[in-house]
Amino acid sequence: MSEVSQPIDPREPKRVGDRRPSDSTSETASDSATSRSDSVNISSDARDTDALRYKLTAEAANTPDVREDKVADVKARIASGEFDANSDEVKHAVANGILNQLGI
Repeated sequence: MSEVSQPIDPREPKRVGDRRPSDSTSETASDSATSRSDSVNISSDARDTDALRYKLTAEAANTPDVREDKVADVKARIASGEFDANSDEVKHAVANGILNQLGI
């Protein structure tokens, strides 16, 4: 039977070997680092979009999940008998709300 190797400890450093510069380039590491650079250009449209996203996110964070004024209005209409949950108007409003949430 062949030998069973010992488990490898991933935390133990291993010597990979000597790194030698390729023959095709004569630049040293410091020359290479100073002569190359990365750059990014961000369009004004991207900046505007990011600013709008930030503004909308801030507004959404400050907007309550429940619109207390609407809830109070419906409660008052129910108490007065003015609100009919079975009316076609209410059914259409609920259906349209669901369709809008689904993106239909």
